[in-house]
Amino acid sequence: YITATDSAHPNASEILTVATEYNSKGLKTKETHYTEDSGKIEYTTETKYDDNGNALETHSVYPATNYESTEKNTYDKDKHLIATDWSRTDGISGRHEYKYDSRDKMIRWDWFEKGKFVISRLYYYNYDKEGRPIESVCKETKNNKDTSTDCHEKYAYDSITGLESGKIVFIENDVP
Repeated sequence: YITATDSAHPNASEILTVATEYNSKGLKTKETHYTEDSGKIEYTTETKYDDNGNALETHSVYPATNYESTEKNTYDKDKHLIATDWSRTDGISGRHEYKYDSRDKMIRWDWFEKGKFVISRLYYYNYDKEGRPIESVCKETKNNKDTSTDCHEKYAYDSITGLESGKIVFIENDVP
């Protein structure tokens, strides 16, 4: 679990802010968030997995407002997440759909709400000669027109191990 100390608390002791449970495969099955001021449950999220470790269903409960949400995921034969169907107790429901390139990088995320298209996020990658991503940009679009550039990242790799050694994330004002 993660704790935080609140010096303004009358007893100035550790206050539990997050409690996390894992299954025998080390996958997070339950996470409970507590408010730092009172220690009451803010929300709880539980996740069920398939035999491959893919999250099949996630259910969140916010006791103070009686609000709940559920997400159900669908995967393709290559274990890519291809769709998330979601619903909330406020009556809103929707679907997210995902598409990937030949290198297994997500290149498109579509958001539908109440059966209607809302927005897409498109991801563009530049690769080095070893096939590793060296730069990525994502843009939100409605009706195939860019509305904003949301993220821009550059990646660095260790020359000996070839493993990713760093990532630069540009803030919105720095995005070309």
